Amino acid sequence: MDPENHIKELFSDLSGDEVDQILGQAIEEASGAPAPESPPKTTPTGTKNLGFSSLHRPKTSLRMHYEAEVAVLKKTLGDLEQIREKLGLSRRKMAQLLMVDPSAWTRWCRDDRKVPPHIYRALQWYLELVERSPEYHPKNSFKPAAFTDQNAKLQELNKKVDDKMKRLEFEMQRRLYGTSQSSGSAGNDRYLNLWKILLLANTGLWLALLAYMLLK
Repeated sequence: MDPENHIKELFSDLSGDEVDQILGQAIEEASGAPAPESPPKTTPTGTKNLGFSSLHRPKTSLRMHYEAEVAVLKKTLGDLEQIREKLGLSRRKMAQLLMVDPSAWTRWCRDDRKVPPHIYRALQWYLELVERSPEYHPKNSFKPAAFTDQNAKLQELNKKVDDKMKRLEFEMQRRLYGTSQSSGSAGNDRYLNLWKILLLANTGLWLALLAYMLLK
């Protein structure tokens, strides 16, 4: 597949002129003149020319293809610091997210030419994931597992309390309706007061249990 056509398909949201311009810049950088040689250096075995830059090797088409894709990603997403601000993470958290040493992040921000291409691809995937499913925001991955488990238990307990209250309310209404059909107002009042007491006692029990779980 032609690299230029492949990139245009991947980043169809950009205009053709923008993609062509970015590709042209990447190709110019790839085919640029080699860096000047380093001056000779004196070593214990004599004076040697360590100017390895004279051994400049031309970039392969695959490398040029990756660099062109990175240029398009930077045009679309921004640089590393702009991506970090979009995610709302500190530099240390970004290093944890990418599983790299914090010094690597500092080095990449100082000179973005040293950023491996797959870093931009990984950050592109993270941004798309967070946009589609906010619950997968990287901030959530740093929360302790115990905190997440406690929230799940509290939600389950709240659901049980709500279900219990609904059942008690339904049962109270059913019995009060049946009592009103067979007895006078005095009996009705007695049943009403009894169910109020039972309902309050049960509610207090569940609230005490909920408070215990919160303070545990």
